[in-house]
Amino acid sequence: QPLFDEYFGHTKASRRGGVCSVGIEANPHHTAALAQVRQLHWSRGMRVYFQTETAAGARPSTVTFNLQNESKLGRSVHEWGASIYKSS
Repeated sequence: QPLFDEYFGHTKASRRGGVCSVGIEANPHHTAALAQVRQLHWSRGMRVYFQTETAAGARPSTVTFNLQNESKLGRSVHEWGASIYKSS
């Protein structure tokens, strides 16, 4: 609750009523599409906020975002998995 209040105001603040949705997406390949979603919603008066190229955690830190573009069999795949943890 304190983090939400920091960005959108206290629980009883009137401007919180304008928040429709808040999203967090770490995958940089989704940034452009989420910008389009945001623009579409804003043009219709609905407030949508996305923190792109961002991961959420319990404490401030910097992590590496990993995409799985190769299967364990050596075949090319397209983003079958994504994580802040490197898979072997």
